[in-house]
Amino acid sequence: APMWLYAYLVHECHPASWVGCYDTRLGAVVVSTHTHGVSVGSVLTLELPNN
Repeated sequence: APMWLYAYLVHECHPASWVGCYDTRLGAVVVSTHTHGVSVGSVLTLELPNN
């Protein structure tokens, strides 16, 4: 997706405690946060179901 779309979606999720973008190589990378429990740049491992 274009970069402007990611920026728009992160902006729309502003009220959330934190927002992450999914990277197929890493997992969810935190790009915005309003809490001390999660830092920008943190990587969260996700296990997606195999279909």
